[in-house]
Amino acid sequence: MNINLHKSSRQILFLICSLLGASIFLLIYGPNIINVSNDSWLLSGGDISQHYLGWRFYRLSGWNFPIGLIDGLCYPNKVSIIYTDSIPIFAIIFKLLSPFLPNTFQYFGLWGLLCFILQGGFSALILLKISENKSLCIIFSCFFILSTTMINRMYMHTSLAAHWVILAGICVWLYNDIFNTFHRKVIIWSTILALCPFIHIYFTPMIFIIMCGDLLLYSLEHKKIKESICIILLSLTTLFVGMFLLGAFYGNGSAGSEGLGYYSANINSLINPLGTSHYLRDLPMATGGQYEGYAYLGLGVIILLFICIHIYTENINLSRNNLPLAIRQIIKSNYKRYLPVILVCLAFYMLALSPVITYNTHVLFEIHYPTFINKVLSIFRTSGRFLWAIAYLIMILIFFTINKFSKKSSAIFICSICLIIQVSDLSDTLQQKHKYFTYEILEHEINNSTTWNYLMSNHSYVIFVFESVYTKENSNKVFYISNIAADYNNNLNNFYISRPDSDAIAENLNSIITDLQQGQGKQENIYIFEDFFDIWKKGYSLNYYQLDDCIIGIPEEIPMNKLEGAKRLNADENKIDITPLNNEYLTNGTDTENTRILYPNGISYGPYISLDSGAYRIKVQGLNLQKCDFDIYSNTNDEYIYFDIVDHSDNEVYVQIDLDSRIDNLEFRIHNNTENDITINQMQLYVISEDFDD
Repeated sequence: MNINLHKSSRQILFLICSLLGASIFLLIYGPNIINVSNDSWLLSGGDISQHYLGWRFYRLSGWNFPIGLIDGLCYPNKVSIIYTDSIPIFAIIFKLLSPFLPNTFQYFGLWGLLCFILQGGFSALILLKISENKSLCIIFSCFFILSTTMINRMYMHTSLAAHWVILAGICVWLYNDIFNTFHRKVIIWSTILALCPFIHIYFTPMIFIIMCGDLLLYSLEHKKIKESICIILLSLTTLFVGMFLLGAFYGNGSAGSEGLGYYSANINSLINPLGTSHYLRDLPMATGGQYEGYAYLGLGVIILLFICIHIYTENINLSRNNLPLAIRQIIKSNYKRYLPVILVCLAFYMLALSPVITYNTHVLFEIHYPTFINKVLSIFRTSGRFLWAIAYLIMILIFFTINKFSKKSSAIFICSICLIIQVSDLSDTLQQKHKYFTYEILEHEINNSTTWNYLMSNHSYVIFVFESVYTKENSNKVFYISNIAADYNNNLNNFYISRPDSDAIAENLNSIITDLQQGQGKQENIYIFEDFFDIWKKGYSLNYYQLDDCIIGIPEEIPMNKLEGAKRLNADENKIDITPLNNEYLTNGTDTENTRILYPNGISYGPYISLDSGAYRIKVQGLNLQKCDFDIYSNTNDEYIYFDIVDHSDNEVYVQIDLDSRIDNLEFRIHNNTENDITINQMQLYVISEDFDD
C-alpha cells in the first residue's frame, strides 16, 4: 500500500522512534557503558575484548595505505581492522580525532546506542510507508527495537548488531517512488553497499540480495534491465573500492573457511528461543553451530503471525480446495511486485538453511553445490545469519496484514497486547543483560605492577609461543597481555583475528623458535608460554617467571626489586626422575649404564610411588617408542588409571594423568609388543600446578 506522506511526517516519526530506541537501550544496558573512558566491561575476555583491542592497536598504528591496516597485532605482518570486527567506520573516524581524545577511549557503548536509535528510526520509515496510523507505527516499531536477533548480537559480535543496515536496505526498496531514477539508485545502493564492510562484511550479501530485489522490480515495471545491470556493476565497484581501502585484500589470508553447513539455520530457528523465552522451551538443533541461525521471533510476534494466518483464511477464504487457485490469482494480479519479494525471501531462506537442510536434530537433505559456488559461500560460512532478514520481512508482512484487515482501534489493541506478551517473553533475557551491564561488571583491574612495568618498558615485542591463540584459555591470556602491551605501544607476534595469514604468522614464529633453540633469545622479546610444562619440555635458555597466571621467559634476569607479584621459576623444580635402573622392575630386557633396552614382549614397570591429588605429566625419551603400549596401574587400588596421550613420537612420549585423590603404589608400565627392541633413555614425572605457591 503506497501512501504519499509529507517529508516532515517521516522526519517526526523517525525522531520519535529513534528516541524510543535510545530509551530502550538505556533501560536495558544502563548509562555506564556509553562513558567513553570506561573500558572495564570490554576487558573480561571473549569477542568483545578482541573488538576493543583491535581498536586500541589500530589507534596506536601509524597511517598506512590501505588505511584499514594495523601494524602491531601480528608484527611484522599487517592485518586489516575488518578482521578484528572493531567497527571500521568508527575506528577510522575516532583515529582521525585521536589527538583530541583521552588516552582511554572506547566507542562500543556509543555504537550500541546508535544501533538502537537507527533501528527505531528506519523501522518507523518502513511502517509509515505501509500505514498512516502513526500510533500503530510507534507501537509496532518496538518489536523491531526489541529484535531478539539484534539484542543477541549486541556486545557479543557488536558490529553485527547493526541490523538497521538491513532495515535501511528494505526501506530503500519500499521507497522506490523516491529512489526512482538511475542516478538516485546508483547513489543510494552504492552508499549502502559500500558502507557494509565498514561495519561488518556479513551485511554485504544481505544488502546485495535486497538491492537485486529492488532492481528486479525496477526492471519489470520500467523495462530498465540495462540500467539495473549498470547499477549493480557500479555499486559493486564502490564496494570493492571500500574493501580495498580497508585492507580486505591485503596479505594471503584465506577468504573462505570451514564450517559451511555447520553454522547454518535450522527450520525451527524462527520459533526456537535457545534460552531467551520465558514461556517456550528450547528445541533441539542438528549441529552445535546452529546457534548462529538464532532468529527467534518472540512469543508476541508468533501470536501475531497466527492472527494474520487466521485473517487471511477468513478474508480471502483460502480453503484447502481453492488454495492453489487463490495464490495464483493473487500473484497474477500484481506479479511484478510479488515476484521480487518471493525470490528475495527464497534466496535468504535457502542460504540460511543450506547446504545441509535440517529440522530439529534430523538432516532432511543436502544441497550439493558446484565447487565454485561452495568456495564463494564458504566466505560467508555462518549462513544462519541470513535468517535475520527473513525475520524482519515476516514482521513487515504481519504489520501490513494487521493494518490492512483490522480497524484502527483493533489494530492498536492487538499490537499493544502482543507487545506486552513479547516483553514478558523476553523479560528474563532483558533483566539478565540489565543486571550484568548495570551491576555485575566490576572495574577491570589494570595491572600496573612493577614487574609488568619493567617487562614492557624494557622490551618491545611480545611473543606468544602458543600452538594456537584460539582456545578459550589462550585467547584470554592473549587479550590480557595485549591490553598491557598496548599501554606501552609494544608489538605482538599473533592475535585472535578472523581470516589470519596463518602461513606468514607460523613462518615468523618458527623463525623465533629456531633462535630460541639455538640459545639466541633476543633482548627486545618477551616470550609467553602456554604452561610450565611447555618450558620444561622445550628447555630454552631463558629466565622464567610466573606473573598473573602467565608463564614468561626473557633473556635477562628481572632485578629483585622489580619482582612485584612475580615468581622466579626453575624448569627442574617440579620434575622427578623416575628412570628405571639396575635391571629393577624389568621383564625380558636389560639395563646398560644409561639405557634400558626392552626386548620383544618385554615390560618395564614400577617404581611404585605415591602421588597426591593433582595433575601430572610423564615424559619418556628413547627409541622406537612410537609402537610401544603404555598403561598406569595402582597396585593398592587394583585399578588402571586413566591418562591422556599428549604427544607420541618415535623418540618421545608425553602422557598426562589427573588424580582426584591420593593414589599409592603407582607404576608406569611400558610394553614392547613389537618385533624390535625398544630403548628407554629417561623417564621423568612432572608435577603440574596452576598455583606454584602451593
